[in-house]
Amino acid sequence: MTNYILAVSTAILLNSCSSVYQTANNHEDSANINAVAHFVDEQKLPSLDKISPFTLRKFMALDDQHIAVMGSNKKHFILTMPVDCKDMKFAKKINIFSAVENELQVGQDKITRIGDSYSPCIISGIYAISQVQFDELAHLNREIRSGKDNYPTGI
Repeated sequence: MTNYILAVSTAILLNSCSSVYQTANNHEDSANINAVAHFVDEQKLPSLDKISPFTLRKFMALDDQHIAVMGSNKKHFILTMPVDCKDMKFAKKINIFSAVENELQVGQDKITRIGDSYSPCIISGIYAISQVQFDELAHLNREIRSGKDNYPTGI
């Protein structure tokens, strides 16, 4: 009986610790997503339905729902994904699946982490940004992640 009570107590304790970690982690993720969403609103970034032509040259994973990208034409964009897109912030490499070659379209095209078992994430928004704004996002990204685990940025 003592072993049973000990086992149940241990399971409850471990579950509680896991929940606290998960809540803290979700709070950090929420803060990161809110920071990027605030940047988009504050900068009054123009929303686009598609980018044409587009060939990915570099990217910066900002959080699970936002990636900043630069195309071969040196134009910069923020790509947004739905909230069910998980762990995109850890992306070291990404692949973009386009319905039309050399073009990105909202609601049709998808992004996935290379070497990942996660499902591709649909692109739900595209925002045009300048090189200066891209650099500001890189700075914001470093600030958000300072003092935490260093996430790869893809740059």
